[in-house]
Amino acid sequence: MLNNVIYVDPSGAEEMFNTQHQWLENRLQYANDEHATNIFVFAHHPWFLYDEFENPDDLSGYSPYPDEWQPSDGKFPDSYFSMNLVQRERALELFRRYNVTACFSGHFHQNLISKTSWGMDMIITSSLSVVFESTGKHKHNNRMSTEVGLDIVALRAHRQKFAYGMDVEAMMSSTDREMSFEPNCRGVRVVDIQGRSISRHFFVPL
Repeated sequence: MLNNVIYVDPSGAEEMFNTQHQWLENRLQYANDEHATNIFVFAHHPWFLYDEFENPDDLSGYSPYPDEWQPSDGKFPDSYFSMNLVQRERALELFRRYNVTACFSGHFHQNLISKTSWGMDMIITSSLSVVFESTGKHKHNNRMSTEVGLDIVALRAHRQKFAYGMDVEAMMSSTDREMSFEPNCRGVRVVDIQGRSISRHFFVPL
């Protein structure tokens, strides 16, 4: 569990940042020395949204304010949710070197699953309060659906049938489970750990 808010902007708290970064490396080294089967990092801010090399200033997507907010014509740019590139690279270098399996975060107020070039999962889970819907995420999902030949509209309709208490895993095909498309609503994430990887994880709407 990491307080990575300080990674967003460590200015004015450099000593605290350096102390925590060293602590993080020590814990990752310990996990490797003890031959940990899996290593997970939990923090509030995602290290990245769509791509480990993304520059927040270049992200064009945004999340409109919910209709119930007044005034409701505002929006959060995706750059607000993405991590500072320099500090992100410092953390990801440790994650790669020490074989971190996955990072879990919130902050984005919507579901999004991405992956680094070396295979680490970046799993962002929606909140239990207000839920956003970014236009940038649609571009990401459409790109991924094209790569695997899936109809994203049909897949989203399929996911909307999920309900709490149902056998969600049984409803999902193997291809479906591997994709990052999930219903954008309040819910919880279920992670099944078997062996040296996350065998499966899925989002259960509430």
